[in-house]
Amino acid sequence: MGIVETWVREKPIRTFLARLSRQSAAAFVASTTSRSPAAADGEGEGGGADGGIPQLSSVANSVVSRCSRILAVATENLQQSYEADFPDNCKEPNTYARELLEYCCHKALHEVTTRPDYLADMNLRRLMFDMMLAWENPGSEEGLLKNNSTLCNPVEIEDEDEGSIFYTNSTSLAVQVNDMKTVGLSAFTRIAPSCPIIADLVTVHNLFDALTCSSGGRLHYFVYDKYLKSLDRVFRSIKGVMQSSLASSFNLDAGECILAIDGDKPIHPVLQHIGISAWPGTLILTTHALYFQSIRVGYGDKIVKYDLATDSNQVIKRDFTGPLGVRLFDKAVMYKSSTL
Repeated sequence: MGIVETWVREKPIRTFLARLSRQSAAAFVASTTSRSPAAADGEGEGGGADGGIPQLSSVANSVVSRCSRILAVATENLQQSYEADFPDNCKEPNTYARELLEYCCHKALHEVTTRPDYLADMNLRRLMFDMMLAWENPGSEEGLLKNNSTLCNPVEIEDEDEGSIFYTNSTSLAVQVNDMKTVGLSAFTRIAPSCPIIADLVTVHNLFDALTCSSGGRLHYFVYDKYLKSLDRVFRSIKGVMQSSLASSFNLDAGECILAIDGDKPIHPVLQHIGISAWPGTLILTTHALYFQSIRVGYGDKIVKYDLATDSNQVIKRDFTGPLGVRLFDKAVMYKSSTL
């Protein structure tokens, strides 16, 4: 009855849900910190008797613990593998924590990206953002105070995904990923390119600038999450198009992918203007070329390919077009080439 009365009084409901989240978080932290050492040792996954890698911060230990579960390898074995592969790096205590963290993150992401539809996994998207947070605070001394003050305090979430996600790590601490924490350029450029679909080394700086143009150069989780969701929708759409009968009719080259289709609805075709003639059809943009499949009565469908990859003497620009050559409509693309 007390919960119902509180629910009636709280306006808006989001505040009530946030209060429940804080109460659950406090109970969870109390239960995990009050366990006996034996119980903690029994439940820790690769954390060891000392509760994690002592050189790492709590958030970094949480990330490494989750990486070890992905790789099905104990955290001690991951640490030993890193020290065996990079023995010289172990002599630099100032960079040891960050480089060990990067090693674990890259190995885990390499494993995860071989799975189909991994961008649709919400837990993976949160883990990747956690990796960036941990990269900015990898060491136990430099990040302990900040992590304890920010990671364990639930914050109301203003995005569509309400509530908080907690992870139990080898240090028996509740590490919360909330939508108010941010990461900088250095962390993003070190972690994101591990997944080539998300970012690449050539354009990663431009991508970060685009994602943070309205947040002062700091990337919020909900912006990053929406970006990955959009990527997932795009790739699912491309996969569906590539498996359609329309794609098979174009005889695409090896490695060529369809990026966009316009005019595939009979009532809204794309018009190809050559001189004063105009033919309706479908326009296909791929990674290599533009294809136009015209619909000509009595002649069947004809496909014209405009090569964008090898023809260096071509001109492509926005232009006006219209019936009988009248320049009425600005939603046109002009293509000129010496090979036509």
